[in-house]
Amino acid sequence: MRAEHAKNTAWALLESALRAALGLTVGAWAARHLGSEGLGAVSYALAVAGLAQGAASLGTDGVLIRELARDPRSENRLLGSALAVQAAGAAAAFCGACLYAALGPHGRAQAPLVAVAASSLLFNVTLIDCLFQSRAQHRVSAAARLPGLLFGAACKAALVLLGLPAAWFVAATAAEAAVVACCLLLAYLRRGGSPLRWRARRGTVGALLREGRPLLLAAGAATVHARTDQLMLGSILGPGPAGVHAAATAVSSSVLAFLLSVLSFLFPSMVRAKAAGGEAYRRRTQRVSDAALLASLGTAAALALLSGPVVRALYGDGFAESARTLAVHAFAAPLVLAGAVRGYHILNDVPVRYETALQGGSALANVALGAVLIPRHGAVGAAWATVLANACSLLLGGLLLKRMRPHLWTTLRSLRLLLPVPPRRRRR
Repeated sequence: MRAEHAKNTAWALLESALRAALGLTVGAWAARHLGSEGLGAVSYALAVAGLAQGAASLGTDGVLIRELARDPRSENRLLGSALAVQAAGAAAAFCGACLYAALGPHGRAQAPLVAVAASSLLFNVTLIDCLFQSRAQHRVSAAARLPGLLFGAACKAALVLLGLPAAWFVAATAAEAAVVACCLLLAYLRRGGSPLRWRARRGTVGALLREGRPLLLAAGAATVHARTDQLMLGSILGPGPAGVHAAATAVSSSVLAFLLSVLSFLFPSMVRAKAAGGEAYRRRTQRVSDAALLASLGTAAALALLSGPVVRALYGDGFAESARTLAVHAFAAPLVLAGAVRGYHILNDVPVRYETALQGGSALANVALGAVLIPRHGAVGAAWATVLANACSLLLGGLLLKRMRPHLWTTLRSLRLLLPVPPRRRRR
């Protein structure tokens, strides 16, 4: 069991590290080629597609993983029913993304790019990935995603060498999603599975939709919170400022994704501590919170202090404005990791509706703050809106929601690590 967990951890870390490395090398090379205007157009199209992706699965992923783990013998019925749900959700999300782009302020210019980006939704059916997760075979999923990741990076490098415009880079992202879907399918077939045996059942479809509704609301709110700054920048100020913001976000998101991947491996220890008893769970949660705070503060300090040299090295002088945005984004690192620990606490001990309320409040705060700050301060204002929305969710959510106060006190207790340690008195 421990050997299997070690393999899962190693493969997941490899995928996360490779994704961050390629994003900061090939992604930066592509950004230099496209310039801020081109990068802004690409990032806006991908943001619209990402917003639709949050609703495409209709919140069924978590429910499907749980049911597959509980009843492996119902695999074909569950996968067939989930396929019907997710295929309908992906088609509706694709149409919604295209309609949003066509009716938006830059409809004629952006609608074709959004349509190409949203085509990735048709390949982003996550059933097989959910199956491997339910079997604790995370390494299989990670190994299947690596060829798609490398394929996408190779395509973007070739596009830079050929000097092709922004639309081709959006198409490369959609092609990467198709390759990942094919690799997951091949991994499933190699292990004796067959989609031809999948069967949808009306009762199972209804159960998935009912139980996935709260998770859909939470995931939708989280997606709005993550994408709203890019969407508002592109809609209000156009592709130039959106490109400046996207360059900074690429750096901070790559670093945060790696930290969150490492932090996720501490979640099983929280689950075991919860089963052992209240005091053991409190101590384990405190230790996870302490580790998250120390890692995030170190990362935030490095990003803030080195934002200028990092941006110049990756993107050149054409993205000099991104340095200020990256320095502001750095302050979000402690808040994001504290929010991740809070999410683990909710999964362990709190109803899902609390996560929905917290994510919804954070999304609303981000939209409201963005509407005020973006017209005045551009990309830097969008970064501050994200940071302040995360802070509001963490602090106000802990104060207003009684079930979330233990996590808030846990987070505040972690701040003791920043206090100077008094010198020990020598015994005479």
